[in-house]
Amino acid sequence: MEDHKLRYLKCFLDRTNVKLKDYFEKIKEREVELRHYYEDTKKFNIAAFVNIILVDAAFVIELLLRNKSEEKFREEKLWDDNAWIFKKPWVLQKILPNMLMLENQLPFFILEDLYNHTGAQTGEPSIIELSYRFFQQALLLENLENSPAFRKSIMPPDPKKPLHFVDFIRTLHLPDPTLKENVGLQSTPSMTILRQAGVKFNVGSSKNLFDIQFKKNTLEIPKIEIHDYT
Repeated sequence: MEDHKLRYLKCFLDRTNVKLKDYFEKIKEREVELRHYYEDTKKFNIAAFVNIILVDAAFVIELLLRNKSEEKFREEKLWDDNAWIFKKPWVLQKILPNMLMLENQLPFFILEDLYNHTGAQTGEPSIIELSYRFFQQALLLENLENSPAFRKSIMPPDPKKPLHFVDFIRTLHLPDPTLKENVGLQSTPSMTILRQAGVKFNVGSSKNLFDIQFKKNTLEIPKIEIHDYT
């Protein structure tokens, strides 16, 4: 995997025409802040730590950009040896769990910093939108495009940036805090107590995990699909 990360780093540098040392300095400027996001980074000197962040960040950004261009690559048969992730979907399914492990999370701000440093033109997707498109496909996030969280995160960007990918995915599932019927977190009785009180339970049709409806003494709860990559 590390060999492929280095290949993607080269592709990323070729794509952006930005020198390696420029990205290195960009990360170095936020080294102290970055170290606060990880445990036990004392064993890495500045050069080693910045190199780790750069390789991982470049891999992620290149992956997001390639995902955006996937249809064009497929239609025009522009696949190269570095497109192996999209040529073999099972490879992506092996990479995805590692991308979503908390200990592997890159702070979102460094992805945004490096992406903006590439000289992305006005009108091109933001790093948040690229991330959404990727996880929408990889995690089958259907019906979230019209969610309040998605609209505020992308059109326009939410000033409260996500901490990392896991936080971003969590945000996409949150209900709109401005809705009057949203009364916030409360102490909720267990299903056992509710059933004893006469409440019935049905599977709801919504795919939003927070879309729980109480109608005519019946609680409709979205179906939760559990699989190897949940």
